[in-house]
Amino acid sequence: MVGDRDCGSNDPYAVRITFRAGPDALDWVFARSLLIGGLTEPTGGGDVEVRPSRRHGVATVQIALQGPGAHVVLEAPARFIAAFVRRTCAGVPPGTEHHHIGLDHLARQFLRHVS
Repeated sequence: MVGDRDCGSNDPYAVRITFRAGPDALDWVFARSLLIGGLTEPTGGGDVEVRPSRRHGVATVQIALQGPGAHVVLEAPARFIAAFVRRTCAGVPPGTEHHHIGLDHLARQFLRHVS
C-alpha cells in the first residue's frame, strides 16, 4: 500500500511504499514527482517507473519496481493515487520541499553512518 506516515517529515521529496509479509516489511522510497507525473504520462526509469493505464474501463496507475532479482508491477485506481498525491501536496506543496528538510535529522543520520 502507498503509505504517507512520514509524509514531509524526513524527506519531503519522497514517497514510501511498504510491503508487509508477516512480521517482515520492505520499504521502497522514491521521488514524489514520479507519482505526480505518472498520473498523466509515463515517467521514471531504472528502478521505478510510473505510468497511467486503464483496466476494465477504470483509470489506473501502474508502478513498476525493479530490484536485484525481483520485479513487481503494482496497479491502483488513479483516483486513489491522485488523492494520495493531493494529501502530500497539501502537506508539502511542490516547490517548497526545501523548507521542510530537517537538517538536524539529516546530520544525525549522516553521523550515525560514518561513525
